[in-house]
Amino acid sequence: MRVTGQQRGVVCALALPLLFAMAIPAAAQDKNIRSISRYRVKPDRDGDFRAAIKDYVGVIKKANPDRGFTLWLGLTGPREYVLASYYSKFAEMDVMEDPKLKDVQAQLTGIGARISACVDSGDRYVDELLPELSLPRGTELPKMVRMMRTQVKPDKVNAYTDLIKSELLPAMQKSGVKLFLYARVRFGGPSQEFSSIIGLDSWSNLDEQSPVIKALGVDGYRQFVAKVTPLVERTEYNVYRFLPELSYIPAK
Repeated sequence: MRVTGQQRGVVCALALPLLFAMAIPAAAQDKNIRSISRYRVKPDRDGDFRAAIKDYVGVIKKANPDRGFTLWLGLTGPREYVLASYYSKFAEMDVMEDPKLKDVQAQLTGIGARISACVDSGDRYVDELLPELSLPRGTELPKMVRMMRTQVKPDKVNAYTDLIKSELLPAMQKSGVKLFLYARVRFGGPSQEFSSIIGLDSWSNLDEQSPVIKALGVDGYRQFVAKVTPLVERTEYNVYRFLPELSYIPAK
C-alpha cells in the first residue's frame, strides 16, 4: 500500500494509535506476522518529526501500556523511518486502542497531527517470519540491522527456500551471529519476495569477513552463490539504525 499527498494524514492518524496494540519483536517466539510501515519525512521537517515522536513517547510512558513499539532510521537508500510490528495472528490487527491510553487519547491525537504534517509519503506491507529458515530470536535489540530483500523467480520459490534451509541457515548457525531472521511477503508486495535481517553493532561490522564466508569458506561461498543466483531476479541491501529515544519498550 502506498500513500502520498493529502492522504498522508490518514496514514498517521490510523497508524499511530495502532502502534500500541503491537508487540515488541523479541517479546514472543510465536509472533511471526510482521507489519512493516515506512515513512518518508519532508526534508525540512525532520527535526519537527523527531520532536513530535519524542513527545508522543513521553505521553505513552506516563500511561504505561503493556505493549510497546520500536522505530528505525534508514541509513541507506531513501531516508525513511521504519516501524516493524509483530503479531501472533492476523486478528490482533483488529485491535485499535489500548485501554490504558483512553485518558491520554486527546494528547496523542494532537501530537499525531503534528507528526502527520511532517510526513511526505508512506507505505506498508505485511510479511511472515519463517522460523524454519531463521535462528531463534533473542531478547536484546541490535543497535543496527542489515536487511537483504530478494525477489525470487516465481517458479523457483521452493528451490530457493530449500537452498536457504539446507545451506545458508546452517552457515549462519555456525558463524555465531546473534540475529538472523528470514521472512516472506504476504500482503503489499510480490509474494515471491523474501527478506533476511542480521544484527550489527556498528558499521565496522561490515569491514569484517562476511558471516557466510566465515562459515562456508571462500570456495563454499562461491558454490552457494552459483546455486542461488539462477533462482533470483534481484537483491537489495539496506542498513537501519535503532532509535531507542523514539521508541517505547515496557518494563519487563
